[in-house]
Amino acid sequence: MRKTLLFLLILLFTSFGIKAITIDVPGVNNYTIQQAINAASPGDVINIAAGTYIESINLDKRLTIIGAGSSSSGTIITNNSHVVTISASGLSAADPLLVKDLRIEPQGVYGFNLSSVSFIELDNVYVIGSSPTFVENEVGLKISTASNVDHLVVLNCAFNNCDHGWYMAKQGDWGPGGSNFTNVTVTGTDFNLNDYKGLYIEKLSDAIFDNCTISDNGSSPNWNSAWNCGMDINLKGEELYQNIQIVNSVFSNNGVGY
Repeated sequence: MRKTLLFLLILLFTSFGIKAITIDVPGVNNYTIQQAINAASPGDVINIAAGTYIESINLDKRLTIIGAGSSSSGTIITNNSHVVTISASGLSAADPLLVKDLRIEPQGVYGFNLSSVSFIELDNVYVIGSSPTFVENEVGLKISTASNVDHLVVLNCAFNNCDHGWYMAKQGDWGPGGSNFTNVTVTGTDFNLNDYKGLYIEKLSDAIFDNCTISDNGSSPNWNSAWNCGMDINLKGEELYQNIQIVNSVFSNNGVGY
């Protein structure tokens, strides 16, 4: 039986807006989200109340994180260092590490930073960047050059208003081998209004993008702005990449002017 850590948010307002955020868990005072993660055991559920949380968190164990919604009145996690790092895996497609009903607002950094992990699910998570551009440093979802990610499910999410919505990096020498990004299912998700590209992908196999919207990306000048676009699949490493499907999706007004 999974235990639940229930967060009750108390906001202290001054004439300047939110002055402080205090989180109270029944029986435990002054929890931050990271402190709750640290106190939880694999398989636990953490429920986060609506409000704004200025944190940089590391999901280093298999948990279910559930907020109060992805709208501007829901649960917002924001920071100017990488907002959510995922460094733990789920057990299976039926028992993933799950992040649900949150809004992530990176400030010139990564919204989600994935290490080598598997069986990750994002459900109704909005990553909404800030302005102005940050020369490719503000990314909704980033997978680093050395990281292998397998079985990622993204359902009814958004990666908007960043430098790149997604950035999946491969090794730079173009040789075979190295990291991979496999078994990816993206459904009902938006990649809109990103400065350079909605998605930039250098490694990918066995993936489907279904009922997605990729619009109004690539409107900002940059060192490589001639390649501004909605989706750039630039498969490096001479691997046998295969089974990439884009279906029932809409691309519009990407890279206009470039």
